[in-house]
Amino acid sequence: AQYRPRSMADGAWTQQPATEPQPPVSHLNTTSDTGMLQYLGSYSTGAVNEDGGVAEIVKYNPVNQCMYLVSGEFQCVDIVSLAETQDGQQNTFTLQKRIDVATLAAENGFVASDITSVDVNEQLQIIAIAVQGATYQDRGSIVLLTPDGDYITHFEAGYQPDMVCFTPDGSRVLSADEGEPRNGYGAEATDPQGSVTIVTLNAQDLAGSTVQIADFTAYD
Repeated sequence: AQYRPRSMADGAWTQQPATEPQPPVSHLNTTSDTGMLQYLGSYSTGAVNEDGGVAEIVKYNPVNQCMYLVSGEFQCVDIVSLAETQDGQQNTFTLQKRIDVATLAAENGFVASDITSVDVNEQLQIIAIAVQGATYQDRGSIVLLTPDGDYITHFEAGYQPDMVCFTPDGSRVLSADEGEPRNGYGAEATDPQGSVTIVTLNAQDLAGSTVQIADFTAYD
């Protein structure tokens, strides 16, 4: 009975169920309890931040065997090769290329602050990143890159784009435009419009892809 779900009707929780002591976990030769996951190695961005955001939103490209990850600490996207991964070894993966998105933006006519997410289109072999505008009140962008991190094109998105993803058939790229009122709802605050940006990709001419921004005004 001590392990069944409880509610406040059961009174105060005064005793934790007894548990067996667990041995310390080592990073070496670590396998999950189910045996379905095994530690192969790691990659370090070279920075630590107590607030997080140093390395997040990881996507893998099976064609070139690279992973792409967003680094909020550096406002960059890291490309890391996993091609030399060896089973049974403690692999240390190394950086292949660090894409400075601010520089990329200045060279190609869009504004970049926070990079929020990344995704891989295996069919077309392109990478998409969601980039927020100069402030939270400015529209952001969806930026397309080659697998090597070179600029292809970009599209204006809604306010505070995040969660960029390709549809399963690879024909579209979407972003969730969060539109958060980051200064609250006071009299002087601005509440940007939330939306979904939909880019229908033209595989022969990516710059000629069509963009739609769907908002929720009709549901208000």
